Amino acid sequence: MTLIFNVYLVSFTAEGLFVLASPVLGNIPHSILGTVALLFMMLVILCIGSFKQLPWRPLAPALFLSLWQGCLYLPLPAYLDVKPLLFAAGAAHLSVGLNVFFSVRRATGGASFPFQQRQWTDCTFSFSRTILAGALKLFVLTPGLLLYLAWSAQLMLQKMSHGFLQIDSTGLYTEAREYEKDAQKIHLLPTVHVAAPAFYDKLMEALPSSQSVILPEGVTDKKHLMKARLDYSVAADSLGLSTQPDLTEKHKGPATQACDADISDFSAPTVALLNGVAGILQAASAGNTLGALESLATFENIDTMTVIDDIIRTRNMRVVEGVRTALQTHQHVAIPWGAAHMPGIESEILKMNFQRGATRRVMVFGWKDLKFPSEP
Repeated sequence: MTLIFNVYLVSFTAEGLFVLASPVLGNIPHSILGTVALLFMMLVILCIGSFKQLPWRPLAPALFLSLWQGCLYLPLPAYLDVKPLLFAAGAAHLSVGLNVFFSVRRATGGASFPFQQRQWTDCTFSFSRTILAGALKLFVLTPGLLLYLAWSAQLMLQKMSHGFLQIDSTGLYTEAREYEKDAQKIHLLPTVHVAAPAFYDKLMEALPSSQSVILPEGVTDKKHLMKARLDYSVAADSLGLSTQPDLTEKHKGPATQACDADISDFSAPTVALLNGVAGILQAASAGNTLGALESLATFENIDTMTVIDDIIRTRNMRVVEGVRTALQTHQHVAIPWGAAHMPGIESEILKMNFQRGATRRVMVFGWKDLKFPSEP
């Protein structure tokens, strides 16, 4: 237990230091230390639940902060900038860790490590205490944590998607929205790559057949830069779902107008990322674990902001230009694009003085409909 307590305190404190130094050292050191601290925190909590008279109370602030950072702060990243939040947590780790380190060290006579073997002489294992602590964790803390995580996921998903993605006790939903100006309407139809088959039919069914045009999502690859196709069929089949079909085939009648980008319009890091994802999906479909890991290695040194600019913002601007062109000849313009694109597209539509009108929720899939690989 001496080793467990000391390793937890050192890794907890060092994690805070490396978080503050992450602009220079990168994120890997503090991520490794955070994992070590989390594992040893769980061991400390197990010891507290099984032994009497453990000298754990000085660690209470650190344990509380570890639990908070582990899961209890989850809704905050959807409302606050993640980087300042991370630095605040790092500063708190370093401050609390050093305070615990020196206070315990003073109490033990200035020993090289704060927790010493002699501190465990009066500690005894308690079977009844272990049973009580196990029952508390199993029947109270675990259900409470699961409910909290579900609530956090619901809040984060709704906030980050601006309500275009919604989750509740029955399943996952997208919210289709209409925007009106004069006699014209724009239909935002948020979709996902993997869903129940009925989702795609219901998403498109409200679109009028006449005086309508569909701006389909679909990046082209005229220069053949992609080494493999982005194929989600393995993930879909494993869950009993379907991959996204050609949505223009789901609603006969409206015209179509291509306006998406080409792979050659993207930066080299984005093309590398897309090829990496495609490689992982291709290897997974063939059961090639080594190939999937090799494709994963291509994700190193990816510029996240550049990728987001290419995949989201650049394509959003393309479809907005397509909307302006389509409105010159059509009364209804439908945009069945991924839900991640919808907040940006909606923002541009509102700038065009369109007003939000009717909305409807469409179930992507229900929890009861999911089939997991372990099921026959």
